[in-house]
Amino acid sequence: MSEQSSERQVWNKADALGRLMNNETLVAKVAAMYVSTTPAQLDALKTAIGQGNCEEASAIAHTLKGASANLGGEQMADLCAAIEQAAKEGNPVVVSRLAIDLDASHQRLLAALG
Repeated sequence: MSEQSSERQVWNKADALGRLMNNETLVAKVAAMYVSTTPAQLDALKTAIGQGNCEEASAIAHTLKGASANLGGEQMADLCAAIEQAAKEGNPVVVSRLAIDLDASHQRLLAALG
């Protein structure tokens, strides 16, 4: 993970609350939706990366970046942004290297949402 990403919060709950009108119930619903949908998105991203499909990897990373950022998952959003950028640049080696940290980052966010 990049140095910048490691300095950011795994889950910035205050940011999530601010984005969602300080509504704890809404944050919980969005978090539950995130938890239920991201595994399939991560699998699709890994498949795209494994196939060397940078265009698809970029699109999926972009979606994950937005979902993570909206929930206040700063580290996950930063990692997805880096994957998206490397994929847009057509650099599958960097994409693959960054993807190594993806599962761990996702697990940290899930634990924080716990």
